[in-house]
Amino acid sequence: MRVPDDSRRRVIGYVEPVLEPQRVVLAPGQDPEEIRRRYNVTYMPSQPGPNGTRVLYFDSGVPARAFERPDRAAPPVASFQTDVCQRVLRGASANPPKVAVFERRAGWFQVALLRDDWKVEPRAWIEATAAWRFHALETEAERTEFAGNVFAPEAPTVRLVASRMVAGALWLQIEMMSHTIYESNEPPRVIAAGWVRAHGPAGAPVVWFYSRD
Repeated sequence: MRVPDDSRRRVIGYVEPVLEPQRVVLAPGQDPEEIRRRYNVTYMPSQPGPNGTRVLYFDSGVPARAFERPDRAAPPVASFQTDVCQRVLRGASANPPKVAVFERRAGWFQVALLRDDWKVEPRAWIEATAAWRFHALETEAERTEFAGNVFAPEAPTVRLVASRMVAGALWLQIEMMSHTIYESNEPPRVIAAGWVRAHGPAGAPVVWFYSRD
């Protein structure tokens, strides 16, 4: 039984922010927090400079916005600095961040606004400017691996229909559901059905019950 891919996890590539290396010399007694606030950076290594100074090193981004649709006249739905875009946009953890791209149009990338549950994240559009470097994912294997890093491994919702012992092994008849009752008010749909062995080759259970209590 092959489980259909969740269309919400289908990516075509990712964008990385193009960052500008910065080197700031602090005067003796100057507070580095002043620079941190000015450039809105979190990681800012330093080393001793000449005459009692300290030198700060960091990468800075530029201001950017995400729009409701691929149009500069559309309502903006988020504003952020490109160097900390992972706080606003869905992507894989990396340095620099890798923002998932779901669709590409002339001059625009479709991205997802970060939420606690990726299944309800709204889509938005960022401009394809020099602030971003696009990387296309050419093969299905690349897209699957990247989606696993972005969304975590997929764990579909399963409904148990029946069970049967065959040649000393337990088999389960299951239905794969589109969602749970906690994720939407719409009734769940069966997206795949069939029989699976209850345990894998190493003895690990193939399906299990996850209690929300």
